[in-house]
Amino acid sequence: MKRFLSLWLLPAALFAADQNECPWINAATAAGIIGAPVQTKTAADRCEFVAANPQYVLRVEVKTASSSSSDSCGPHAQTLSGIGNEAVACLEKKPGQRTERILGRVRDRSFVISLSTADNSASDASLLSKAKSAAEQVAGNLF
Repeated sequence: MKRFLSLWLLPAALFAADQNECPWINAATAAGIIGAPVQTKTAADRCEFVAANPQYVLRVEVKTASSSSSDSCGPHAQTLSGIGNEAVACLEKKPGQRTERILGRVRDRSFVISLSTADNSASDASLLSKAKSAAEQVAGNLF
């Protein structure tokens, strides 16, 4: 009987031991948003999804805080509605890379979504759309 139980419990233990599980958005959803398979890396308050082709990096950070940091988007912040509270978006451009960031809050949790790409064929509007989709998923899971 012990042997039977240990064989039955082994798969459950293996699934529970998966350290690459993001609590706010899963790899399949991230891959759907990006449009390519992703590799996942997680830490205590951060998840990262990396797609090789096309090259995208989606980062999700969630922390306990009383308000979002809308100041970190600067004067070019775009106010977003329907994504948690106080959500703003900003686009950062560097040579060879663009990053759309969305900052917001749900109750006492603040979140930052960063979607970076070196893909020159991706428009700024599509980058914002993908980042908003990720932010909606995260905000919905924080409710």
